[in-house]
Amino acid sequence: MKFAHITILSLLLLAVYTAAKRLPTHEVLPTPLLIHQDKDNPNKYIVENVWYGNGFEDDDDVTAVLKCDDPVKVNATDQPKIFNDRRAFFELTVPDSVKNSEL
Repeated sequence: MKFAHITILSLLLLAVYTAAKRLPTHEVLPTPLLIHQDKDNPNKYIVENVWYGNGFEDDDDVTAVLKCDDPVKVNATDQPKIFNDRRAFFELTVPDSVKNSEL
């Protein structure tokens, strides 16, 4: 009886290990955001997001999203469509009423 349990447990562990090795891994590794102030308008900032990763094809679809709390507004900007673009830019508008220490 013990032999049957050990055999079944061994086959089950082998099946789980084999299935786990076959699962594809996808990993996106973002770098820290770079924030640049617009030269012409001190209330506008450009946020640059760069990433790299593995498990993705260069032509895989990508959606880049940046959310900010009020009163900072994220303006509509063209975003990358494929993973190979590897960067996205966002334009923010910060009202005068927000102090630099609150950013």
